Amino acid sequence: MNGKLRRLRNILAGRANVLLGMKRSVAISLLLHLSLLIISGYVILLHVTRQPTHTFISEAPRRPTLEPRKLEMKVRVQDLQKQSSRPRMQPRLAAAALGELSLPDLNVQPQVVRQTISAKVSTFGVSGFGTGIGGGLGTGSGGGFGTSQVNFFGLKDASQRIAILVDVSESMCEDSRGYPRGYQRVKFRLRDVVSLIADGTFFNVTAFARGVRTCFPKLILADPDTRARAQKWIDQFNNLEGPFGMRDSNYWPGEWGIKGQGGSTRLDLALNAAFEQGADTIFVITDGVPWVYKLLEGDELQTYTEKLAAWREARAKFREAMDKHQESEREKERREREFAKRKEAWQEENERRIKKGLGPKVVEGGGGPSRGGGGPSAPPRPRLSDEDILKHIEMLQVEFRDNKGRSRSRIHVIGYAVNDRTENFLRELARNNKGRFRRIRAFM
Repeated sequence: MNGKLRRLRNILAGRANVLLGMKRSVAISLLLHLSLLIISGYVILLHVTRQPTHTFISEAPRRPTLEPRKLEMKVRVQDLQKQSSRPRMQPRLAAAALGELSLPDLNVQPQVVRQTISAKVSTFGVSGFGTGIGGGLGTGSGGGFGTSQVNFFGLKDASQRIAILVDVSESMCEDSRGYPRGYQRVKFRLRDVVSLIADGTFFNVTAFARGVRTCFPKLILADPDTRARAQKWIDQFNNLEGPFGMRDSNYWPGEWGIKGQGGSTRLDLALNAAFEQGADTIFVITDGVPWVYKLLEGDELQTYTEKLAAWREARAKFREAMDKHQESEREKERREREFAKRKEAWQEENERRIKKGLGPKVVEGGGGPSRGGGGPSAPPRPRLSDEDILKHIEMLQVEFRDNKGRSRSRIHVIGYAVNDRTENFLRELARNNKGRFRRIRAFM
């Protein structure tokens, strides 16, 4: 029992010694760390407080000591004048006063000169800018110095001599092209173009259908008065209730290029007028190809004359046969009643259209009911082909521009609700004459 107690006491004493040793080790470690911390802080403090101060001393800049003679530069005045953009000095011209001049006596009796003196006047326009209605369709602006920046239904160009050619034929008012109401919008944009032509620009407006009408006899200077006259002149064509087309002409161009007779949509004659008047930029709006009958000569004239004579003979025989066939009074009354019904229906339809603001029904070459005739048809008269029309315009360029040393006129064309065949012709017309083509839809 005593032995166990002795061993237990020895174990507890050993553990107590271990714990005491560990405490001593921890205390010694803390003491060493604290000593190292104090020593390092002291070293850092000495390093900061005792660091030497550096003083930079710079020497005064040495200035070059050159003798005044070495600073002199030799300047070659003549060489510098050659290289300079300034004009050279020219010697002055000195003249004696008028009172010091001695003029000889002239024994000439004064006479009154009655000769009219005409001078060429160069005009200059004022600057101006403007925009029309409808997405830029039919606008223009002044660019100054007699030049107008024109926006013609989206085709833009600048010019000092402008011709505007307008198709006023019945077909421009057909249903497929927006009725007569649509043509009113065309005229509105044309008036807008004219209103924005700059002062000092030469211009004219020409209408064409079966013939040609010009607003002025020649190109005229733009000013508020001439622009207003041109706008009012445009209003006379194809109003809502008519008349439609153009009944007479007031301009007959000279015989240039390929000759033709009659027809419709005479764009060729309108271009003749523009070239004769000296326009360098031509704007056109049309819906068709010129329909121009040939001026027949030689064998062509003989052949057509024979066909015409045969047709007249056949028509005479037909009428003779109709005279022998006596219609009954009842049959004649029936035909007249049918014609009256068709005429009444036509009038009622036009009244309804006018109430809707569309205008009457318009057809190229006429329209409305007819009694009908019957009998053989007349032989077709030969007409100029599309190639002939283009060749004709090329001849105008040579005659009025090339031969006179002028640059060729530009022809810009607007195709108003045109078909593919017409578009191809108008596009080629513009391309051959340094212009551009644009196709627009009908204004409904």
